[in-house]
Amino acid sequence: MPARRIRIVSRTGRAMFSARQWRILLGEPGRVRLLASVLAERAVRLLQLRLRAAAAFVGLPQRDALATQLAAVCARGVLLNFVFSKSDPGLVLLREDAGRIGVRLESDRRMQVCEVEHADHTFAGASARQRLYAALDMLLAAPSALEAPRADRARQAAAAACP
Repeated sequence: MPARRIRIVSRTGRAMFSARQWRILLGEPGRVRLLASVLAERAVRLLQLRLRAAAAFVGLPQRDALATQLAAVCARGVLLNFVFSKSDPGLVLLREDAGRIGVRLESDRRMQVCEVEHADHTFAGASARQRLYAALDMLLAAPSALEAPRADRARQAAAAACP
């Protein structure tokens, strides 16, 4: 699902309770068609995610699934750090595709997702870039997984720096 459509879906949830938004939406047939197609795509994506989770539950191999790939990388001792703006559609995709494995990797502190406040997904503004640089500086200062006790302290410092 393209980024624009993910943003539409996320905004739709908030706008559902606004009479003004409904008047705008229903006043333009093109918007109704766009929303219908976006919601249909979203329903298909959610069904795919559910089927993938069911396949994982019964033990079917999923070599190309993101969650499987993340777990394989972390099993080799690599600490993963992802940095997104708060509104980045890629964050939604990562959370959905990583699923329960991603949650477990985060709780085990083998993967960290850092969200930078007040930034678009390209970090176009100077202040957003400064926050991005600060988060990256903290993450890059963390030692490798081979130095686990120091890595834990550095990760705590990096987590504190993530907005």
